[in-house]
Amino acid sequence: MFDATCTIPKSTPATSARRSLPGAFAMPIAGLLIAGLLVLTACGPVQVRSAPPGTDLDGVALEGDTLALRLLLDNRNDVPLALTGARLRLTLDSIELERREWPLDLVIGPRNREAIVLRLPASGAVQGRLAELDDGQRASLPYTLVGELQIAEQRDARIDRAGFLHPVPGRAGRYR
Repeated sequence: MFDATCTIPKSTPATSARRSLPGAFAMPIAGLLIAGLLVLTACGPVQVRSAPPGTDLDGVALEGDTLALRLLLDNRNDVPLALTGARLRLTLDSIELERREWPLDLVIGPRNREAIVLRLPASGAVQGRLAELDDGQRASLPYTLVGELQIAEQRDARIDRAGFLHPVPGRAGRYR
Protein backbone atom coordinates (compact mmCIF):
# COMPACT_ATOMS: atom_id res chain seq x y z
CA MET A 1 0.00 0.00 0.00
CA PHE A 2 1.11 3.54 -0.66
CA ASP A 3 1.70 5.99 2.19
CA ALA A 4 0.79 9.59 1.22
CA THR A 5 2.45 11.29 4.13
CA CYS A 6 5.06 13.90 3.46
CA THR A 7 7.59 15.45 5.76
CA ILE A 8 8.97 18.95 5.31
CA PRO A 9 12.51 19.39 6.51
CA LYS A 10 13.01 22.01 9.15
CA SER A 11 14.90 25.14 8.31
CA THR A 12 18.41 25.34 9.54
CA PRO A 13 20.45 28.55 9.67
CA ALA A 14 22.49 27.37 6.66
CA THR A 15 19.41 26.74 4.46
CA SER A 16 17.76 30.03 5.46
CA ALA A 17 20.91 31.95 4.49
CA ARG A 18 20.86 30.26 1.11
CA ARG A 19 17.22 31.20 0.61
CA SER A 20 17.80 34.88 1.41
CA LEU A 21 20.89 35.15 -0.83
CA PRO A 22 18.85 35.83 -4.08
CA GLY A 23 16.84 38.45 -2.16
CA ALA A 24 20.05 40.34 -1.50
CA PHE A 25 20.59 40.77 -5.26
CA ALA A 26 16.95 41.63 -6.05
CA MET A 27 17.20 45.29 -5.04
CA PRO A 28 20.27 46.16 -7.18
CA ILE A 29 18.81 44.28 -10.18
CA ALA A 30 15.48 46.09 -9.81
CA GLY A 31 17.36 49.39 -9.59
CA LEU A 32 19.28 48.61 -12.79
CA LEU A 33 16.07 47.68 -14.60
CA ILE A 34 14.37 50.92 -13.56
CA ALA A 35 17.41 52.97 -14.61
CA GLY A 36 17.46 51.19 -17.98
CA LEU A 37 13.78 51.90 -18.56
CA LEU A 38 14.31 55.57 -17.72
CA VAL A 39 17.14 55.77 -20.26
CA LEU A 40 14.99 54.14 -22.94
CA THR A 41 12.04 56.45 -22.30
CA ALA A 42 14.35 59.46 -22.57
CA CYS A 43 15.14 58.39 -26.14
CA GLY A 44 11.46 58.77 -27.10
CA PRO A 45 9.84 57.68 -30.34
CA VAL A 46 11.44 58.48 -33.66
CA GLN A 47 9.51 61.18 -35.54
CA VAL A 48 9.13 60.93 -39.29
CA ARG A 49 9.67 64.41 -40.77
CA SER A 50 10.70 64.14 -44.41
CA ALA A 51 8.78 61.25 -45.98
CA PRO A 52 7.25 62.15 -49.35
CA PRO A 53 3.46 62.20 -49.48
CA GLY A 54 1.69 59.16 -50.81
CA THR A 55 -0.35 59.85 -53.93
CA ASP A 56 -3.14 57.92 -55.57
CA LEU A 57 -5.42 58.71 -58.49
CA ASP A 58 -8.79 58.19 -56.82
CA GLY A 59 -10.91 58.96 -59.85
CA VAL A 60 -11.41 60.88 -63.08
CA ALA A 61 -14.55 62.69 -64.18
CA LEU A 62 -15.37 64.12 -67.60
CA GLU A 63 -17.20 67.42 -67.10
CA GLY A 64 -17.98 68.71 -70.60
CA ASP A 65 -14.60 69.32 -72.21
CA THR A 66 -12.76 69.34 -68.85
CA LEU A 67 -11.14 66.39 -67.13
CA ALA A 68 -11.29 66.49 -63.31
CA LEU A 69 -8.59 64.41 -61.58
CA ARG A 70 -9.25 63.48 -57.96
CA LEU A 71 -5.95 62.83 -56.18
CA LEU A 72 -5.60 61.42 -52.69
CA LEU A 73 -2.57 62.80 -50.84
CA ASP A 74 -1.36 60.92 -47.77
CA ASN A 75 0.93 62.65 -45.24
CA ARG A 76 3.09 59.89 -43.76
CA ASN A 77 4.93 62.31 -41.47
CA ASP A 78 4.50 63.08 -37.79
CA VAL A 79 4.47 66.81 -38.62
CA PRO A 80 2.17 68.85 -40.91
CA LEU A 81 3.00 68.86 -44.62
CA ALA A 82 2.57 72.13 -46.57
CA LEU A 83 2.00 71.66 -50.31
CA THR A 84 2.58 74.73 -52.48
CA GLY A 85 2.02 73.38 -55.99
CA ALA A 86 1.71 70.46 -58.39
CA ARG A 87 3.21 69.80 -61.84
CA LEU A 88 1.60 66.83 -63.57
CA ARG A 89 1.40 65.12 -66.93
CA LEU A 90 -1.39 62.63 -67.60
CA THR A 91 -1.33 60.09 -70.41
CA LEU A 92 -4.47 58.14 -71.31
CA ASP A 93 -3.99 55.21 -73.67
CA SER A 94 -0.85 56.81 -75.19
CA ILE A 95 -2.62 60.19 -75.63
CA GLU A 96 -0.61 62.72 -73.68
CA LEU A 97 -2.60 65.58 -72.18
CA GLU A 98 -0.84 68.88 -71.72
CA ARG A 99 1.55 69.19 -68.82
CA ARG A 100 0.01 71.51 -66.24
CA GLU A 101 1.00 73.38 -63.10
CA TRP A 102 -1.43 74.12 -60.30
CA PRO A 103 -0.72 76.37 -57.32
CA LEU A 104 -1.73 74.75 -54.04
CA ASP A 105 -2.13 76.19 -50.58
CA LEU A 106 -2.76 73.02 -48.63
CA VAL A 107 -1.52 71.88 -45.23
CA ILE A 108 -2.13 68.20 -44.47
CA GLY A 109 -2.06 67.30 -40.79
CA PRO A 110 0.30 64.67 -39.37
CA ARG A 111 -0.60 61.12 -40.43
CA ASN A 112 -3.60 62.46 -42.32
CA ARG A 113 -5.07 62.28 -45.81
CA GLU A 114 -6.63 64.87 -48.12
CA ALA A 115 -8.31 64.75 -51.52
CA ILE A 116 -7.78 67.45 -54.13
CA VAL A 117 -9.40 67.93 -57.54
CA LEU A 118 -7.28 69.25 -60.41
CA ARG A 119 -8.89 70.19 -63.72
CA LEU A 120 -7.41 70.25 -67.21
CA PRO A 121 -8.79 70.43 -70.76
CA ALA A 122 -9.79 67.14 -72.38
CA SER A 123 -9.06 66.83 -76.09
CA GLY A 124 -11.52 65.25 -78.50
CA ALA A 125 -9.35 62.13 -78.65
CA VAL A 126 -9.45 61.73 -74.86
CA GLN A 127 -13.21 62.28 -74.80
CA GLY A 128 -13.53 59.60 -77.50
CA ARG A 129 -11.52 57.06 -75.47
CA LEU A 130 -13.62 57.74 -72.37
CA ALA A 131 -16.82 57.41 -74.43
CA GLU A 132 -15.59 53.94 -75.51
CA LEU A 133 -15.41 53.02 -71.81
CA ASP A 134 -18.94 54.32 -71.20
CA ASP A 135 -20.31 52.45 -74.25
CA GLY A 136 -18.69 49.16 -73.20
CA GLN A 137 -16.42 49.03 -76.27
CA ARG A 138 -13.46 48.86 -73.86
CA ALA A 139 -13.16 47.31 -70.42
CA SER A 140 -10.35 49.60 -69.24
CA LEU A 141 -8.13 52.48 -70.26
CA PRO A 142 -4.43 52.54 -69.30
CA TYR A 143 -3.07 55.72 -67.73
CA THR A 144 0.19 57.14 -66.42
CA LEU A 145 0.44 60.11 -64.09
CA VAL A 146 3.91 61.62 -63.76
CA GLY A 147 5.03 64.81 -62.05
CA GLU A 148 6.01 66.51 -58.83
CA LEU A 149 4.38 67.98 -55.76
CA GLN A 150 6.09 71.09 -54.39
CA ILE A 151 6.48 71.00 -50.62
CA ALA A 152 7.37 74.05 -48.55
CA GLU A 153 10.91 73.87 -47.14
CA GLN A 154 11.55 70.42 -48.65
CA ARG A 155 12.53 69.03 -52.02
CA ASP A 156 9.78 68.22 -54.53
CA ALA A 157 8.08 64.85 -54.17
CA ARG A 158 8.01 62.77 -57.37
CA ILE A 159 4.78 61.18 -58.58
CA ASP A 160 4.94 58.21 -60.94
CA ARG A 161 1.70 56.23 -61.07
CA ALA A 162 0.34 53.87 -63.68
CA GLY A 163 -2.82 51.84 -63.81
CA PHE A 164 -6.14 51.35 -65.57
CA LEU A 165 -9.32 53.40 -65.49
CA HIS A 166 -12.65 51.57 -65.40
CA PRO A 167 -16.12 53.11 -65.71
CA VAL A 168 -18.02 53.60 -62.45
CA PRO A 169 -21.23 51.57 -62.79
CA GLY A 170 -24.31 53.76 -63.13
CA ARG A 171 -22.30 57.00 -63.26
CA ALA A 172 -21.57 58.04 -66.83
CA GLY A 173 -18.49 60.20 -67.18
CA ARG A 174 -16.90 58.87 -63.95
CA TYR A 175 -13.92 56.52 -63.90
CA ARG A 176 -11.69 54.85 -61.30
